[in-house]
Amino acid sequence: MLRLRDLKCYYDTPRGVVQAVDGVSFDIQPNEVLGIAGESGCGKSTLLKALYDYIQPPLQIVSGTYEADFSDGKGKVKTIGPGEIRQHWWEFISYIPQGSMSVLNPVIRIESQFFDAVPRDHSLRAAGKTAIRERVAAYLKELELPVEVLKSYPHQLSGGMKQRVLVALGTFLHPQIVLADEPTTALDVVVQKGILLMLTELQRQMENTLVLVSHDMGVHYQISDRLAIMYAGKLVEYGPTDAIFNNPAHPYTQMLIGSLPRVGDRRQRVGISGRPPNLVNPPAGCRFAARCPKVMDHCAHEAPALLQIEPEHFVSCHLYGNEPLERESARIAQCEQGLPHRLVAVDDVSLSLPAAEPSILSIVGESGSGKTTLARIILELEHPTSGDVLIEGHPLFEKGGAGLKGRDYYRAVQPIFQNPFEAFSARKRVDKYLFNAALRLKIAANRKEAHEIVAEVLESVGLDL
Repeated sequence: MLRLRDLKCYYDTPRGVVQAVDGVSFDIQPNEVLGIAGESGCGKSTLLKALYDYIQPPLQIVSGTYEADFSDGKGKVKTIGPGEIRQHWWEFISYIPQGSMSVLNPVIRIESQFFDAVPRDHSLRAAGKTAIRERVAAYLKELELPVEVLKSYPHQLSGGMKQRVLVALGTFLHPQIVLADEPTTALDVVVQKGILLMLTELQRQMENTLVLVSHDMGVHYQISDRLAIMYAGKLVEYGPTDAIFNNPAHPYTQMLIGSLPRVGDRRQRVGISGRPPNLVNPPAGCRFAARCPKVMDHCAHEAPALLQIEPEHFVSCHLYGNEPLERESARIAQCEQGLPHRLVAVDDVSLSLPAAEPSILSIVGESGSGKTTLARIILELEHPTSGDVLIEGHPLFEKGGAGLKGRDYYRAVQPIFQNPFEAFSARKRVDKYLFNAALRLKIAANRKEAHEIVAEVLESVGLDL
């Protein structure tokens, strides 16, 4: 029914060309539910835009082909491609977008939005508004939606009701293909179940094709006949849903399925560490390699530890002066020997963090146990009495050693301070800290690039410029 061959859809942005869909090929069969899965940013929604022929700048089709077999309802089948598919929106192919809160027009009643969805050349349009209203009202009853919804504005409906209205809008003309982009996002599990049941029942009744985009693998397992797994713009696995769930081939698919909880299985589920690659400059070869556990297990034996304090590099730190002593007997013994008062803050500590995978090391202990002093040593704010710290195999304190220096060190090691009220100068704006760090550490080549990097970092912590 719909065929894609080496389809490439890129976004032209100020930061470069984003390769959102990069060489995807598969077929969508009549009367099936095809699930498209993958984490955010893998190209799922962009692929749906291409299928719907909704290509607008900055999105463009760079290469590849896709075409659909359109049945006119009179026994004739016509093959159509890009530029022609949009001429058959609603009656041949429809789109159910995610985000019911922002999709429906807030100043127009639901009834008028159904009127607008009927193509101008459709026979129902010629019959007049009364015929459309009756058709829509009867269809809403089939979907167990109250007819009063038609006289409502979107803000008068709950989130679940809005999503049901979107499903009704996308299906009331009985299209041959329905594209549903995360139709259950932000809904509670009860409403989500109702929407999924509605979609699958409509697909069964109409005997049409449903293409469902979702990051929820449990949803796909329940309703999809076949499954397409995407990662970083690439199609990494495609086949029958049961076959993929029972025998996943690609490591990414294996980890997606392995993260699903199962009844009676109390083993801890492990997520996928790291983040997908930047699609402006994606890596050569397998784009999942940097996060693949098989690759990381191999590299772990070869790469030096990210942070290393091993037995031959025991770190000890004795702070001299008038600091209070943990043990009074130790102070008396030092005085008798004529030694200066000292506090043994860190004593023969060793630890190691692997470089092959992201890690979180927790350092726990009561106040005065040496946690902050150890952190200050790693940050080169304190010099150890003995021992050394290795960052990526480079010693920090060894005289004449080839340790990380200057920008290289500060790009590798950064602190998050305990008290934000004392960490910032009251006379500097926050942007000064961020932009200066990006430029001085050569993370950004110029002010414009620094602005983009700072915006991205702020977004990752829930802030904006």
